[in-house]
Amino acid sequence: MIVAEAFYLAGPVVLAGVVHSVVIKWDVAPWLAQPLDGGWGFRGRPALGPNKTWRGVIVMCAACTFGVVVQMALYRLPAFRSLSALDYSAAASLTLGVALGLGYSIGELPNSFVKRRLGIAPGDRAMSSRLQYVADQGDSVVGATVALAFFVDSAALLAVVACLGFGLHVVMDQALYAAGVKRRSMTPRSLTLARQEPT
Repeated sequence: MIVAEAFYLAGPVVLAGVVHSVVIKWDVAPWLAQPLDGGWGFRGRPALGPNKTWRGVIVMCAACTFGVVVQMALYRLPAFRSLSALDYSAAASLTLGVALGLGYSIGELPNSFVKRRLGIAPGDRAMSSRLQYVADQGDSVVGATVALAFFVDSAALLAVVACLGFGLHVVMDQALYAAGVKRRSMTPRSLTLARQEPT
């Protein structure tokens, strides 16, 4: 039962991830694709890089909120109410969508900042770096789980959400490569180290 509840809680984020992928694939609303760092650099390199944009934050928040609105409507049905760990009839539950979208987006930023410092290009990862792949797939999951913690008081449920979210994120990541939305590009470790040297 707890797995079903966790999956239902993660539903808006999964939906938002799919919507965001479509937005990127078809370059919807390109005028919103402005870097969050505003082009600001740190020690000669971009702070976050061009892949972290206002469009991403807006799409994630909007899509997550839509997902929560759907859950609020479905809460009237006993079958969906039994899956709900939250009282979706409360007006405050509407803020969950924005919180999830912001948590997901903010959770990615520290990892992006570190990767820019290591000289790894946006969208790339260091070759043979399993730890970095885990960080890439888990950063946003951690952010969304922290956001959920303001609404859910069960540590066990949050732990299941985090584990399930990480697994779903990995599956979606591989699906995006298969669909051509993402392209495999890894920065050789030697080049990564070279980029750390002053020029």
